[in-house]
Amino acid sequence: GPIYVSIDETTDVEVRYIANVVVGLMHEDKCSKSYLLTCEELSKCNYQTVGKLFHDALNILWPNDIKYNKVFLFLTDAASYMMKTANTLTVLFPNMIHVTCVAHGLHRVCETIRLEYPNIDNMISCVKKVFLKAPSRVLKFRELFPELPLPPQPILTRWGTWLEATSYYADNFNSIKSVLLSLDENTTKSIKNAIALFENRTIQNDLAYIKSNFGFITQSILKLENASLLLDENLEIVENTKSKLGQNKTKHTQH
Repeated sequence: GPIYVSIDETTDVEVRYIANVVVGLMHEDKCSKSYLLTCEELSKCNYQTVGKLFHDALNILWPNDIKYNKVFLFLTDAASYMMKTANTLTVLFPNMIHVTCVAHGLHRVCETIRLEYPNIDNMISCVKKVFLKAPSRVLKFRELFPELPLPPQPILTRWGTWLEATSYYADNFNSIKSVLLSLDENTTKSIKNAIALFENRTIQNDLAYIKSNFGFITQSILKLENASLLLDENLEIVENTKSKLGQNKTKHTQH
C-alpha cells in the first residue's frame, strides 16, 4: 500500500549530524505503526545529503525497484533545507505531499513568545543557575517547601518546556521568591540577579498573562505528539489552537 516517510535530523553528543528515517503504511481508518528504517550519520546537513538519505532509505525498503508512486506523504520540520529537499523530490515522486510538523510549528510560536519576554527568560535562567549543582540550596528549598517540585529546567530543543516553566513560576511565584530571599545573595551572582528579577512587579503580571493566554499551547503539542490520533482529531486540535491564538492576538491588539 501507500507509505509515508518522515525524516528528522539532530546532533549527538559528539556533534555529529544524525538523521532518522521513519516509515509506515497509510491506512484510511486506523493509525499505522511506524518503523525506524535507518539511522545515518550525515557529513553535513543540506538538501543534497537529506535527498540522498531519502533515496538510500527507500532502496532498503524496496531493494529491487523503488515504487515511486507508492510514497504519498513526506513529513519533516520546516527547516529551509528540508523544504528544498521536498521540492526536489516531488519531481520523482508524483503522488507525494510534503507536510511540515505542526507540533514543531507550535514550538516556534512558543519561541516567539519567549523572545517577547526577555526578563522572564532571564529569570528562569538565573533560578536554574541558583539550584544547579548546589545541593545545599536544593536542601533549603525542600526544607521550606517539601511538597513543591524543584523549579523546572527548560531545554529549548524540547518543545513547549519553556512555556511549562512559565506556568510553574506563575503558580509558585511567591514560594520561589521566599526561597531565594532565604539564601545569601552574596554567595553567588545568580542569586542576586534572581532576587532582583523577582522584585520586579511586572514579572509576576507577565507570568500570569502568559499562562492565561498561551499555556494551552503545551497541551496542544502533547496531544499532537500522540501517534494514535486520527487525522480528523489532529485537525480539530490545530483548528482549536489557531482559534485561541487568534482571539489572543485580538485581545493583545486592543490592549
